[in-house]
Order: sequence, then C-alpha cells, then structure tokens
Amino acid sequence: MSRHLLRMSFPWLYRLLVWCWIMGRRTYQNILGDVRRFVDIRLLNRPLSDLTRYEKKRYSQFGEDGIISAIFDHIGVADRFVVEIGAGAGVECNSRFLLEQGWRGLQFDAGGEGVTAAFFTAENAAQILLEHGVPVEFDLLSLDVDGNDYWILKAVLAKFKPRVLVVEYDATLG
Repeated sequence: MSRHLLRMSFPWLYRLLVWCWIMGRRTYQNILGDVRRFVDIRLLNRPLSDLTRYEKKRYSQFGEDGIISAIFDHIGVADRFVVEIGAGAGVECNSRFLLEQGWRGLQFDAGGEGVTAAFFTAENAAQILLEHGVPVEFDLLSLDVDGNDYWILKAVLAKFKPRVLVVEYDATLG
C-alpha cells in the first residue's frame, strides 16, 4: 500500500504512523507491517496469495506463526482448538504461540518431553486423538512426523475435520 493511498483512505492511521516514525524507525516498521496485513486482509478482503509476506517467527521454525495468524485473520476462528502432532518438546513448534494466546489444544510427540507422549501411526492416529478428547471439528492441525505424514494425515482426516492444515513436506523430493 502506498503512503499516499494510506494517507487518503485512513487519515487517522497515517497520523499514527507518522507519530511512530517520530518515536523510532523500528517501531514504525513493525506497525507498518501490521497495518499492511490489517488493510490487505480485513479491509480489502483480498485472497492470501503470497503467504511468504506474512511470515513471522516467534516459536515456529520458518515463520509459520505469522502465516497461521494471517490465515485466521482472514477466515476467522471457530473453537480456537489446535492439535500438533510432532511438536518436539513444545518449544519450537506451530502451536505454542496460539496456546499462549489463549487457544486450547494438545501437543503430541513420540519423545513426550514437555508434551503429551504418543507414537502416531496410520493405524492408531485417530484413536489417539479420540482418547484425548479432540473434537471432531477444530481450527488447526499441524503435522510433522518426518516421513509418515501423508498416511497419518489420511487416517486423521477420515474421522476429523480441521479447518486449517499445516503439514511438513520435503521440497527436495519434488
């Protein structure tokens, strides 16, 4: 969004940005990025065509925190429930930021250190989620189990309906 368009369309927002500019360039850049997301997603209701511009790394590996936030800013949230399979120790993962924002959910990993211990296979995935009280319809499923992702995802989707999926893939495989 150009400075002129912002100034003409949202004068109150432009004054805020000028004030932030006076207070410090770093603050201005941070707020300007948030304003661009707000204007692009909420006010103009544009499709999320280039997700890389929303990347923001808080606890995720590659900026998924910002992309997930942008998606839910665009589509809205339903029950604010997240399931992450392959969360490691729950430190660097896709669900931690949401859980800190008041979402409910479960983090699973085979190691089980700091998260719920469970070894997922295609045969037991749905059963594990049912045993832990995961609702049939929920907002976000993140899956990163290094190799068996497709088959586990297929088994989970046979019984559950997450609104948004985050699934790891290896781009080097084509």
